Amino acid sequence: MKTARTFALIAIALCIGVFAARWSESQPASKTSATESIANDDVAFHDQNKEFGSLCSVLAELAVQRYEEDSNSYNIPILTLQTNTFDIAKYTDGEYVVLSIAVISPDDLQGFCRFASDYNECNMRRSDLLVQGGKYEEARKLYQLLMHFDTCGFETDRLQERLLCLDKIEKREAVKKNMEIFSEPCGCGALTDWGKLAGMKPQTVTNLLMININ
Repeated sequence: MKTARTFALIAIALCIGVFAARWSESQPASKTSATESIANDDVAFHDQNKEFGSLCSVLAELAVQRYEEDSNSYNIPILTLQTNTFDIAKYTDGEYVVLSIAVISPDDLQGFCRFASDYNECNMRRSDLLVQGGKYEEARKLYQLLMHFDTCGFETDRLQERLLCLDKIEKREAVKKNMEIFSEPCGCGALTDWGKLAGMKPQTVTNLLMININ
């Protein structure tokens, strides 16, 4: 009886020893695996951020180009979005022209919002220059219109801050300090001179495949 108990205790001890050894061996691999997983996630997140940033840059470039083209047709174009119709619309008071485009798919809303924000950034810059030139009423009206038609709310805070500073300037309150906001750099400026590109005469070559762009 005592011998059987001794063997049983030895067997239990061996099982515990084997389990502990295997558990110990598995820990470094598990930690390494978790570390590698986190590192891979960080790389993927960084790559997604780079891609998102590059897409935003391209979208801004296209929005500025679209604004410049529309400015050739209308005095001061303002872009807005609507989600309750498939139609486009255009409104004017004789001075400003509001171009309203439809966002058909809800999945596209964020992209269209970014495009409209970049487009109207050019109008915000126009208003800032009006303030710098002392044309306060013209600037105020454009700021108010931009805020009214900012259906995405992307620029509401910036526009409200400008209107507040403009009010203080007209009251002669800390004019120099309140004027600073109207000199801030803006994103309204295409990196590519599309106008120059459109007007360029193309070079005639025998074989386009022989051109090395890089």
